[in-house]
Amino acid sequence: MTPVTRFLKSRFPKLRPSPTSEALLWDRLDRCGIAFRAPMADLIDRYGAKPAIWSDQLDICILHDADPFIAGLAHPPAFQFSQDTDLLQPPSALFCAVQASPDHRINYAKAIAALKPHFGEGTVGTAANTASRSWQFGHATLSCTVWPPEAQSPARNTRHEIFPETRTEASIWMSPAYRTHPPPDLLAACACPALLPCPALPPKRLIAVGALTYDWPAEIEELPCGLYLSESGDSLLKQTRTGLIDILPRDWMRQIALARITGGRGGQEAIVTIEYSPSGQPDLPPQTMTLCEIYGDPNALDAFANDLAQRLDLPVDIYEGPQD
Repeated sequence: MTPVTRFLKSRFPKLRPSPTSEALLWDRLDRCGIAFRAPMADLIDRYGAKPAIWSDQLDICILHDADPFIAGLAHPPAFQFSQDTDLLQPPSALFCAVQASPDHRINYAKAIAALKPHFGEGTVGTAANTASRSWQFGHATLSCTVWPPEAQSPARNTRHEIFPETRTEASIWMSPAYRTHPPPDLLAACACPALLPCPALPPKRLIAVGALTYDWPAEIEELPCGLYLSESGDSLLKQTRTGLIDILPRDWMRQIALARITGGRGGQEAIVTIEYSPSGQPDLPPQTMTLCEIYGDPNALDAFANDLAQRLDLPVDIYEGPQD
């Protein structure tokens, strides 16, 4: 798991898709001139980037010329990235903050008062060490969170040490969940694919829309949840959510990874993932798509991993041992 993935997973609540369309969030971003659909590489060329002082693995890009997303922000919306980030994709998340007051309650109240007229009441969080509110728009999310200093553990936080004002800030994170209709070369993959003999349904990601996600084409009947291989064999399809499809081109794939977890955190488990080149760029560090996982038996996916490797003509990398 990359630093960016860990950071995002700590920020977004696990929410069900909302019947409210993403348009409510997207329209606000458009009104503010926030280029959330543009590839990160283009945004970095336009706005520049600087190191995230609190982490030597991250850089940040601030969209300087955007109109205020809400009143009272310390800086315009920004995104962060690492050497593992696929910069040909739009930002998966944008962040900004209200931090003018040394009192977290004031920052939080100002942020919520500015967000509610645009997005409604939202859902109040229940975590013991934060005060938060979140909104769901289809597959897009928005959240506002403060970490009351008195409710935090005494563990060291480098960012708080370097920037004391962040101890009491109201942190605003949004995942626009922007995706497109499949381009013609991938649209054909959605017609008449073959269901793969996977012994369990593929797991859902915490964030519904990733770099490989497209809207399911309306002109084709949607597939049941599962893993599929296109009729031509040049694309792998992963269906886990209604209206969305993950499509991985064959020429991006590097290898199958089979993990036989024999103990440690979470107990015994078998996991099959596929490593691929982000946006088909072989010089970038590989990323992974989780295809299947089964708890209780570390050997439960051996046959599936070998069958898939033969179908795709890929090597299988096997790890066997405990999970940290």
